[in-house]
Amino acid sequence: MRNRRQLFLMVLVCVSFGGVAFADIDIRKSGTLLLTVDSRGNVRQSGRLVGRIEDDGDIRKSGRLVGEISTNGTLRKSGSFYGQISSSGNLRISGRLVATISSSGTIRKNGRLWGSVSSCCNDEQRRKVAAAIVFFGDLGE
Repeated sequence: MRNRRQLFLMVLVCVSFGGVAFADIDIRKSGTLLLTVDSRGNVRQSGRLVGRIEDDGDIRKSGRLVGEISTNGTLRKSGSFYGQISSSGNLRISGRLVATISSSGTIRKNGRLWGSVSSCCNDEQRRKVAAAIVFFGDLGE
């Protein structure tokens, strides 16, 4: 009986901490949910799957490879250099600063509050957020 209780507690702890470590990233624009990136890299808009950010950095839209994000934050679109997300959260497209993703999850576009991110923001999460808003949001336009 005691072993079952210990096993149950261990499973409960693992599930609890696992949920925190692999929480979905919700990206909000002006308070409205825009995109969700789950722990497997699936990107959803209004609940519908629109693409995927793979572990190796490949970005797929409707199954097609449309870009990539490297571990140093370089964004490539169709194989060509497109932009960069720095460890400080500055997102540059074609060399121009277009947005900043703060460590608290605030997103500013051209200096103005654009939106926010939940379950964020270490370097890996910032790269996912940058890739999501560039390729599936409206920052890439």
